[in-house]
Amino acid sequence: MQVHDFAPEIIAQAEARLKRHYQARRFFSVRNYRPPTGIGLFDFDFDASAGGSVDVTVKVAYQFLGHGVGPRRTYIDWTPQQMQEFKQEAARVCQEAWSNKYRFICTKPGWAHDAKVNISLQEVAPGQAHYIIECRNVPQDDSSAWSGGCTHGPTVWPYVANFSNWGVKPRRDFGGDKIYNFKERQLTDLLKSSQLAVVDFPADTETLGPTNPLTNRLYTLVDQMKQVLSNDFTGMTCRIFGLDRGRGLFGKSMGSTRARNLAQLLNTRLGGGRQFFVATEDSSVKQKAEAMLAQANKVKKDFEGVCLVLAKPADAAQRVVVTNYIVITHEFGHMLGCPDEYTGINCTGIKAAMGVEQILDDALMPIVNRRNLNPLGNDQHFLQETTTNGTPDPVARLQKQQTMFAYQIEQANVESPFFMGQNNALNFEALQEYDQNQRQWLAERDELRKVHARGSKQDKKHALLEPQMPPSVVGGTDSIMFTGQKILAAHYLPIWSCLTSATREYIDPSEWSIVAV
Repeated sequence: MQVHDFAPEIIAQAEARLKRHYQARRFFSVRNYRPPTGIGLFDFDFDASAGGSVDVTVKVAYQFLGHGVGPRRTYIDWTPQQMQEFKQEAARVCQEAWSNKYRFICTKPGWAHDAKVNISLQEVAPGQAHYIIECRNVPQDDSSAWSGGCTHGPTVWPYVANFSNWGVKPRRDFGGDKIYNFKERQLTDLLKSSQLAVVDFPADTETLGPTNPLTNRLYTLVDQMKQVLSNDFTGMTCRIFGLDRGRGLFGKSMGSTRARNLAQLLNTRLGGGRQFFVATEDSSVKQKAEAMLAQANKVKKDFEGVCLVLAKPADAAQRVVVTNYIVITHEFGHMLGCPDEYTGINCTGIKAAMGVEQILDDALMPIVNRRNLNPLGNDQHFLQETTTNGTPDPVARLQKQQTMFAYQIEQANVESPFFMGQNNALNFEALQEYDQNQRQWLAERDELRKVHARGSKQDKKHALLEPQMPPSVVGGTDSIMFTGQKILAAHYLPIWSCLTSATREYIDPSEWSIVAV
């Protein structure tokens, strides 16, 4: 008797039946969804038809402090018009900041469809609200003007959010210098790790051809830099200085031509009409280029090629990234379930998801060191880690949020935001050098005072040589959950987790992707 294998046919029939049930159901709704991070609360509606949509709604009720309402009586009283304008502006800026930045795509074979995402803040009666928004009316120079926050306790909702009248207004320069510092450091590290600061050219050649291995390496560097650069990051350029064998002066023979050709090649790769790479004749860049040759153990008179030098403006005021940060749009991210990213790493899962060793060099690792965590064995997943005894409750809450956020990053296969401690120094090497020089100076002073009295001419002369503390350079990112307004794919993870839970009966979570619009 011949035996037939009916398994593929049966599986296909079952899959077709499952798809028909999915299409017939069409609508999926979840009320009062609390994301895995333990913060946030929203309603979710998914229309699974072709050209479908995901609608996320955070329901709020407003309490305008003043007129004897609230713990303080010193707030400026709100007029009815001001109240209405505040509510309209809050709804507008939250929707514009968060909606339709990414869409969800079903990648299940034969089921391909996608859904746009609309995210809104909706006013409801207090008894129906996810959050009560307490609104303060204060002058712009008030110490609480730009503060805000959400409270997520163990009790049932509505939770409480608090903002001033300025919480819906853009803050143009908030954290811009920190963002600039971080981007500058990232670009510096990328150029350093690429080992392309000094580029050799074949003799008697004015441009690198498409078959030259250096061309692909340079393209990779540009692609990486493109991820760091943004339209609001201005003032910094990569200067290209050309050198010739036996001459060494810009503008003679092939040096200037090579620099111009390479700048054009790299700017074309960068795209967007941006002129980040600039051929230069500047004498200060020439000096840096010659120093770079020496560090690379190359002889200047024999070198054929160019040097790439990152240059920033001397005026610190030009080094500020325009953030247009809006407090309520950041806090709205918490209402959706996203954790803060300026708290540093409190979870090994976030460290792994970030791939931090590939992002930053060793000198920056202190800014991402995890705290208060029990070490894990090699066979353990980060979900199993726990806080140490005596860990403060706020740190334990951060760890829980980050652990579940990292788990979602892992499951959805998206890039992690950069979690970096607020106000951690980026000029770590300079601080180390200062500390070493200061110790040496103190040791020399102690030896000097064994011979000459304190306050003597020799002692005062030595005091003038005391090393100076380098200026503080701290970093931040332009993510909306740090100090900017950029929405990343990972910020849609709380919504992704609701979508995958609602449709799990039909579609595996791994078959839902988050794709930029």
